[in-house]
Amino acid sequence: MKYIVRRTDLANEDLLSAINYIADDTKSTAFAINYLDKLEEAIMKLSEFPEMGVKPRYTSLRLQGFRVLIVESHLVFYKIIKDKQEIMIYRIFHGNQDYINLI
Repeated sequence: MKYIVRRTDLANEDLLSAINYIADDTKSTAFAINYLDKLEEAIMKLSEFPEMGVKPRYTSLRLQGFRVLIVESHLVFYKIIKDKQEIMIYRIFHGNQDYINLI
C-alpha cells in the first residue's frame, strides 16, 4: 500500500532555499532544476519504500522517530506515520549544516 508524502512549510522553505543557492552558486538554473528533480524523485520513492531512509546518527532524533533520506549532498528528515499511511517530510538540510539544533 502506498503512503501519502507530505511536507511541512519548513521543508518547502528548505527545498526552495537549497535550489536557489545551487542556481546562484553554479550560475545554472538548468543544473538547479535537475537537482530539484533528483530530490523530488527520491522523496516520492518514499511512498512505496517508506523505510528506505536510515535512522539518524543522533540518538535524540532516533528517539523522536526520525529517518534520514540521503540524496547526494542533502539530508531529508522525515517520519513514517503508519496509522495514517503518511510520510511527513520535516526538514531538508545540506549535509554540512549543523542540523541537530534546527529540527
